[in-house]
Amino acid sequence: MEKDPKDRKLDPANYMREHKIDEYHRMTCPQCKRVFTAGTGRAFLCKYKNLSTGEVRHGELLFCCYSCILQWAAPSEMSGPE
Repeated sequence: MEKDPKDRKLDPANYMREHKIDEYHRMTCPQCKRVFTAGTGRAFLCKYKNLSTGEVRHGELLFCCYSCILQWAAPSEMSGPE
């Protein structure tokens, strides 16, 4: 079955490849702290703070669902081009 085009951009496959994890790897959502499997997550490019260094970074994070992405992202990150 063909995936919905809007889901392709949030597909966790690239994140899993980059971090060398499989689809059954247990993850914790950075927003709600729910435990989920990597294959069911949604990858999103965003700003986050590295807790060990305090450095603000840009990169992909894996979330459990769309609503957690929307709660996490700053309004300025969600706006389109002006």
